[in-house]
Amino acid sequence: MTAQPAEEPAELIPRPEMTVPALRAALARVASSRLAEFQADRDAAFTAATQHASFHPIRMFQVKWTTEIEIERRPGLAAR
Repeated sequence: MTAQPAEEPAELIPRPEMTVPALRAALARVASSRLAEFQADRDAAFTAATQHASFHPIRMFQVKWTTEIEIERRPGLAAR
């Protein structure tokens, strides 16, 4: 007999849209202890975007937090 692979637990929440409000709401559900870090990163990204007249810092903020939430919303992945 062969061992059956353990089934990955279901996602905690659906994948959020890549907008600041949706990311904030998703983070509040899966890792609320990181909301202050999220806010500080958001403030820094918007400040950098203004200083450099570029949307790149905001895009990088979105990518970072989308990745963090993707990990946290899947318990099996977060445990690894």
